[in-house]
Order: sequence, then C-alpha cells, then structure tokens
Amino acid sequence: MNLRGPLPSRAPLYIAAALAVGAATFCALRLKITTDITHFLPAGADHRLATLSRRLADSSLTRTLIVSIGGPSTDAVHAAAVALADGLRDQKEIAWLQRGPTDKLPEAVFKLYAPRTAYFISDHPETEIPAALSDQGLDQAARALKRQLSLPLSPLLSRLAGADPLQWFPGILRRFEKAQAGTLELDGDQFVTAETRDPRDPIRRWAIIFIGTNHSPFDSKAQAPLLAAIGARFAAVNQAAGGGLKLEMGGVAPIAVDAEHHISQDLTRISLASMVGVVLLFWLFFGSIRAVLLALLPIVGGALAATTVGLILFGQLHGMTLAIGSTLIGVALDYPILLLTHRVLNPDAAPEVVLRKIWIGILLGGVTTAAGFAALGWTSFPGVREMAVTSSVGIIAALLATRYVLPPLLRRRPRPARLLARGATALGQALRWLQRQRTVRLAIAAAVVLVCALGLPRLQWQDGLRALDPGSPRLKAELDRVRGRVSAMDEGRFVVAAAPDLEQALRLNDEVFTRLESARDAGALDGLTSLHAFLWSAALQNRNRAAVAAVPNLDARVMAALRQEGFHADAFKAFETTARAMSAPATLPPLTLGDLESSPLAPLVRSFVVKLGDDTGILTFLRGVRQADRVNGAIADLPGAHYFDQAAFLDETYRHFRVQTLQAVLVGIALIFAVLFGRYRRWRPSVAALAPAVLAAAATLGLLGLTGVPTNLLHVLSLLLVLSMGVDYGVFLVESTAADVSSDATLMSLLACCLTTVLSFGLLALSGTPALRAIGLVTGVGVLLSLVLAPLSLAVTGATRTRAEDLR
Repeated sequence: MNLRGPLPSRAPLYIAAALAVGAATFCALRLKITTDITHFLPAGADHRLATLSRRLADSSLTRTLIVSIGGPSTDAVHAAAVALADGLRDQKEIAWLQRGPTDKLPEAVFKLYAPRTAYFISDHPETEIPAALSDQGLDQAARALKRQLSLPLSPLLSRLAGADPLQWFPGILRRFEKAQAGTLELDGDQFVTAETRDPRDPIRRWAIIFIGTNHSPFDSKAQAPLLAAIGARFAAVNQAAGGGLKLEMGGVAPIAVDAEHHISQDLTRISLASMVGVVLLFWLFFGSIRAVLLALLPIVGGALAATTVGLILFGQLHGMTLAIGSTLIGVALDYPILLLTHRVLNPDAAPEVVLRKIWIGILLGGVTTAAGFAALGWTSFPGVREMAVTSSVGIIAALLATRYVLPPLLRRRPRPARLLARGATALGQALRWLQRQRTVRLAIAAAVVLVCALGLPRLQWQDGLRALDPGSPRLKAELDRVRGRVSAMDEGRFVVAAAPDLEQALRLNDEVFTRLESARDAGALDGLTSLHAFLWSAALQNRNRAAVAAVPNLDARVMAALRQEGFHADAFKAFETTARAMSAPATLPPLTLGDLESSPLAPLVRSFVVKLGDDTGILTFLRGVRQADRVNGAIADLPGAHYFDQAAFLDETYRHFRVQTLQAVLVGIALIFAVLFGRYRRWRPSVAALAPAVLAAAATLGLLGLTGVPTNLLHVLSLLLVLSMGVDYGVFLVESTAADVSSDATLMSLLACCLTTVLSFGLLALSGTPALRAIGLVTGVGVLLSLVLAPLSLAVTGATRTRAEDLR
C-alpha cells in the first residue's frame, strides 16, 4: 500500500466495513472472557501457588456464606435462625444449609470408625503400637480404663468398654473434638456463640447458619438475589419477633456484590459526565456532532482488530485485558483529532492533501506507541503479554483506519470553527513567546526536575490486592466480626499438600501433620486444623492394622491385664472376637474420602480438599502463626508441601508485577527513542519528541510522592497512557516543523486531545473506587503535564530550527 498517495475512491470504506462486520461476527461467536487470576500471576516456579490462589478464590471456602443472627437471648436467636433457615429452603442458589450438627452425626461417626478402630491408633504405628501393646503398656491401659469408668461422666465409655477396653475409639473422638475446637457452642441443633458478658450490649447471643452457594461468590447475578432474599426474610422474622434482632453476614459474596454495585454506579455517573463533556467539546471546537462519530471510528476499528487477533492467538481474553487494553487503545483518539483539526483549519485543502502533510507524524506517533506497548511482552505475566499484543494490534488498526477510512468521509467542506481558529492563533502566539523567554523556559524545566528529584524518592509503594480492593470497609469489618465468632483460624494462612492423586496427597498430609504438630509444640504457631483428624492415608491405616495384627496373643494378654485390675473377663467377650479377627486378613477396607463425603460428616471435611489442575491438594489451616519461617522450614523438604500465606503471596506477586511493568516502561522508552532516532537521525528532534512523555510520567509520580498519595500497580499501568499521549504530543509538534504544516493548528489539536483525555479518563479521579481513582488521577495529571511540556521541550532543545529537508 502507498501510505503517502491520495485515495482515488471510496473503495477503502467498503473494505473496512466488510472487515469490521467480519471481525464483529467473529468476536460475537468466539468471544470468551476469563477472570482467571493466574493470567496476572507469574508463570514458572510460582505457578502452582498462583493456581492454588485462583482455586481458593472460587472454592467451598469462598462459596460459604456465614449468616449471623444476634439477639437478647439464646431462645430468641435459636427461633429466629430456625425461621430464617426454613424460609430459605427454596432458594435455588443454596447448595447446602447447616444450622448445627445433624442428629445423625453420632450414628455416622460410630458406624464409620468403630469397626475401624485398629486403623486409627497411631501416626507412628511401627514404634508406638508395639510399646502400647506390650505387657507394661497393657497394664497402663487397664489402669486408665478403671480410672475413666470411675468418673461420673462416662456413659459412652461404659457402653463401648466391652468391645474397646484399650480406648481406641475415644481417642478418635478426641481428635475430632480437637479439630473442631472453636468459639461456637450448641443449643440443641443450633450453633450459637458464647453469651456476651457486657450488660450494656443488647445483643447477648448470636445464632450461626452456614450456607453453601452453587455459583462463585463473584457472580453477582446469582449472589445478589440470594443476599436480597436473606435480607427480606430476616426483616420478616425480626418483625414477627417484635424487633431487637440483628443480622450480620460474613463471606466474599456480600463484599463482591456491593463493590460491583458501587463500581457500576461510579462508571455510569462518570461515563455520562464524560460523554456529555466530550460531545460539548467537539461541538464547541468543530461545530458538529458528526466529528465525534468520525473520531470514534478508528477507536472502534482498533478495538475490533485487537479483540479478533487476541482471540485467534490466545483463544480467550482476560477481563482486565479488555478493560485496560480498551483504555490504552483510546490513545488512538489523538490521530483523528489531529486530522480533524487540520482539516477544519484548512477548509480549502482536500482531506487527502491535509493528511499527506501530517501523516508521517500520525504514523510515527502510532509506531512509537505500539513499540512502547510491545515492550510489555517481555514480562513473565501471561496477562500482561496478552495486553501488550492486543494493544499494539489495536493501535496499528486505528492508524490504518485514520489513514484510509476517514479521508473519504471528510471531503465535504467543514463548517467554520471560530473557537478552534482563535485557539490555534493564541496557542501559536504563546509558543513563539515561550521561544523568546529563555528564563521562563529554564524556570519551568527546573520546576519539573525539582518535583522529580524531591518526589520520586518519597513514593510510597502499596503493593498487593489490598491497594486495589474496592470492598466496603464497613462490610469488611462485619466480615471480620462474623468470622471471629465461628473460627480462630488465621485467614489465608495454611499448608497445602499437593500430589498427583488423593492417596499420595493423603500420605503427604500425614507427614505434614506430624511436622506441624512438632512446630506447634516448639511455639512456632498456636494450633492447626487438619483433615488428618478425620482421615488418614490408606497406607497409614493399613500400617496401623498390620502393627496390631503382628502383636502375639493380644486377646489373652489384654484379658490378663484387665483381670489384674479387677475386671471380669466375661464383660469383654466382644473384644476377644475383635482381637482374633485382627490377626486374619481384613474384611473391612480402610476409610476413604468418599465414605466421609457421602455421610453426615461431609460438612466437616469439604473445605480441606481442592483440585489444583491435575493434582489434588489437601489444606491444613493454621492459627496464630508466630514464626512463619519455622513453619515453612518444618515442611520445606517435603516435595509437594507448601506453606502459603495468601495475602503475603499476592502482595509479593503484585510487587513483582509492578516492578516488571516499570522495567517494561523503561524498555519501551528505549524502543521509542530508537524509532525516533531512526526517523530524525539527530538527537535534538529525537529528545524533543520523547522528553514530554518521560518528564510528564516522572513528574506525575513525583507529585504523588510529594503529596503522600500511596502508589500502586494501577498508577504504574496508567503511566502507559501518559507516555503514549506524551509521545504523540512531542512527535506531532516536531513533525509540524518538518513540513508545510501549521504549528498553531497542531498545538490546537494537542489541546483538544488533552481535554478529551481528561474528560474520558481523568474524571475517573472523582470515583470512590480506589482502582478507578488511581487511573483517573495519573491520567489527568499526566496528560496535562504532557500538554505543557511538549512545546517547552520543542523550545528548550531548539528542535524548531530543524530544517524540513533534514527530516525527509
């Protein structure tokens, strides 16, 4: 294609329309959006932990909603919980609901474990079982049984002693009790918290209901109706009870739904203001709404091209790629604005002639912007590479649309635009005045350098998701209160045992439990909750039974020890039968996870097992981690075992993301300078074109440092927009000196570009959402600085003296 020659016909319009229809159809049929967090987590060694983090974001843990009903008495909250639960039974989003332990739980525990007591005796069966079943060990067991039966609270033990004089089954129950230790109490069939001792607090008790949902907590379409139904049902229950009750909910869903609601409100309000502002601006400058539609054509074309190529290359696109990528492609709005401004201010010239004069500037601005985005492709974050490719493709497509689609649509003589003409004249006069005022130029440059020197060292980097968390502080405080009522486990701190299949994961988990118990005894942590309390690997279960079977004459020796303590042997006939069966091949297989999941014990074990791609992971939850390094060291030599602090991991990951993004920005600047120097072959125009982008970005960060604004990842990503705008501003001005192009018109186009960017993106600084506010603040400040620094850079470097022939 000849990028310089005039267009002879409207054929490019028909070609572009056909391509747009094809791309839109392809995207409509193939569009697949993912929110997989691992797209923006590093590939490589940490990918398994990234996968774990993503799995936990949509697991039984996050799908569990804790409903807490407070009231003045146990009876009041118990009755309210029953009424609320009964009213929610028909909610399709509820996968399961639990107010307390089922009355079938004791029966299920006995049925599953009592016949398998020999499978669950010791974590070290080869050493501990022979010692426990030695003559001395059996004598101690008989004496212990006698002491226990003498206690007033031993009806269960009395019923089981005939078949279990060695108290193996009570040992299993003690492990259950230890694993379930928490702050909840039972009032019949209802979980309740301990009674509040503060007489000034009208809420004395809280009833707890656990609800499992069918969909992700981030699926607002599913979660919002459920939350509304809970609120409406509680209001009816409270009214029927005469008031005085209080509802609090703990879970991811209430925070996610509330955040999405507020973000949607913010975007709707700001988008409406932005749209009105941009339309008014185009009306004032160009005297036509048609100009708005024409300016948007390259943006739409770029977005379609970027989405199409992204789907072809990656098969799907991440939601953040679409959001941030669309923002970056929005930089291409500069190109039609430059063309429209020069066309309106030169009404007698054909649009192809106008475009030919400014095309090299537009082309160079697009190529440098695409090069800057392409630099992001070297990071280790798959999502960032995806963003780099789609943004670069979008910019190139917008360039082609500006070159071939807009000129045929601009052949009609434009309306006179007095404000645009007067503004261009005023800006041209200001530039010529600035070129004469050396002292003023140096003062402004010194001020920018001073802001950078003082502000950049004071930047307060705030890495991790907490900096970007849009959740309501009120709801997060409510979540902390509710969780504190039901669990003492540390949020997001656990050990994962991952292996190719469940049995290997259980074997690893057996060893993890032993190591962590030792770490707890050493003071590294306060406690842990493990699946090991309920289920051991088949290998460990079989080792226990084999160790028991290897003990000779067990039944006779146990009877002898019991008779020595005064027991009658006839009371233990059941054990004699059991002991003889232990020496024979097993008829009952070891307990499995499937046995537990199909029993009333399912709610107790569902949160421990997660899928990690093709692997199975078993979680051990920790409490009161005092020395994370010792906890990690305790399991460090176990392949597949990882200590995981989710908050710390995400903080470190996003710190790494931010650092790599800054590095990519520097690489992009180097690539842009190489492109500019290849065009100009002289350092003055090259620096004049690039300096506004670099200085505006650095000064923006400097201002954030001076004002004490905490800086996070989205501030850094927003710098890409500032750099892209700044490069365009510098290139457009430098190129205006290389051809028969009015620098006044170019300056006016830069003002229009700046104002539309502030209206489109800068207004996001007014948002109440931290992420949106970060984008708006950096973009608004950065593009304003770019507008000021572009003519200053041109004047300071003396690039205005570059002759046109030197650039050809």
